[in-house]
This record gives sequence, structure tokens and C-alpha cells, in this order.
Amino acid sequence: TPAAADKISEQEHSAPEWEERIRKQLPLPETESGKAKKSILDWVYPFAIDTPSKFTVTEIKERVQAVHSDEQEEPLMLPGIVNKNEEQDFPMPDFMREPSEKSADTFTGADYGTLMHRVLEKIKDYPKGIESVEKSVDALAESGILTEEERQAVNISALNAFFESEIGKRMQKARAVYREQSFSMLVDASRFGYEKSRESENMIFLQGVVDLFFEEDDGNIVLVDYKTDRNTTPDSIRERYAVQLALYREAVERSTKKKVKECFIYRLSDH
Repeated sequence: TPAAADKISEQEHSAPEWEERIRKQLPLPETESGKAKKSILDWVYPFAIDTPSKFTVTEIKERVQAVHSDEQEEPLMLPGIVNKNEEQDFPMPDFMREPSEKSADTFTGADYGTLMHRVLEKIKDYPKGIESVEKSVDALAESGILTEEERQAVNISALNAFFESEIGKRMQKARAVYREQSFSMLVDASRFGYEKSRESENMIFLQGVVDLFFEEDDGNIVLVDYKTDRNTTPDSIRERYAVQLALYREAVERSTKKKVKECFIYRLSDH
């Protein structure tokens, strides 16, 4: 009918105006139609919870440290969570860097830690003595696992010290050895300072990588976490990584259904 046609024409004509006002975040007209649109735009999900759905073990460690630190004044921002009020300056990913940008002299602490972890993962034999360790690392470079720059940055003395240590010798005698094992598990968010939700269990999906664990002849597990921290003390490093190690223990026990009888933090430094 003519009246219906006029109504449709009016709606089509007014649609861009509504969109423009919404884009510019301008108030909507105080009409019935405007109020209806505003109620839709202002709707808030009633069961929302202020809890991240996913964390890494490292992020959990940083959160716990920040919560217990007297110096923590600013709202906690963890890696992987963007503060929209601040301009972000993300580091360039390794795969985008030119090979010439990194040499043995320009390795950061994080680069060195990642490198040493990779070497300990890839060395499949158990070298004995400095010369044997050096040959094993050279073999990794020859096979393309390490670049020449990475090969020069590897701390041979630290590797040799690990293989000759008590824990290193126990690993070599173990029934089964597992290196750089990824895991994921659901944990209660309230364990890390988040409030429990009455509507749901409020769980966090936790991911991490266990550096090393091995099963001894008694069927129980020994867990080892490598660290490359410098200028630290045994008490300080134990306190710093206590939560991280406890989560690794829990993850290994859940996945293997076996008891973790001992946990070690091994600092990869010259001994």
C-alpha cells in the first residue's frame, strides 16, 4: 500500500543516519526506536567474569610474584594481555630477524636461556668430559640445528658441569628420560588470586613446558627445571620459582599418574 511504501522508504533513508551516529558515538534520539537500539547496544552479559581463560606457567609465576611484591603499584599486566591504554612496543619475532642481527656477542639473557635449553633437548647421547661435550655441540651445528653464532654462544663448561653433576648422572641411569615436554591442564582460577564465580567453576587453561623429568628404577619421577639466572642465591631462586615448580610437578603427576618424588632447579652456570 502507499502508506507501507512510505514507511519502508523512510526507514531506508534513516538507516545511514543511525549508523553514522553510532560510529561517532553520539547519543541516539529519545524516540521509542532510539531507546530500543540503545538498550541493545548497552546490553551487558550477566555472567561475565574478570578472569583470563588461558595462562602459561611463566605468566602465573609473574602474577604471583607481583601480587606478593611490595613494589607492585600499577595494575598487573602479563605477557599476552594487552593494556589498551598504553602504546605497545612488541619485540620483532625471531623468524623476521636477519641472521646478521644476532651474534654470540649480542645474545640477551633470554636468548642464552633458550639456546641452552635447546642444546640440552637435542643432545641425545651423554657426553663425558669437556672434549666430548664440545664434539656433541659441534655435531648440532654441523647438522644445522645450531647456527655458527649460536654454537659460539653455547656454554660448554656449564653443559659439562650438568652431565657430571649428581642429578646429571642420575638422569643417565634412569629408566626413561623426557625432555622439553609440553603440557596443558585446567586449574581453579582462585588458586591465583581470582575470585570464584557462583555461576561457574572459573577455571584457567594452563600451558607450559617441563625441561626435564625422568623415571628411576623405583617407578617414581624426578623433575628438573633449568635456569640461567645470574647474580642470584639458592634461597632467592628457590623462592622465585616455587610456584612454577609446583605447577610442573602437578602437570607431570597428572599426565604420568606417577609420583614426582623430587624436584630440582639446576642453574646452568660454570661450576
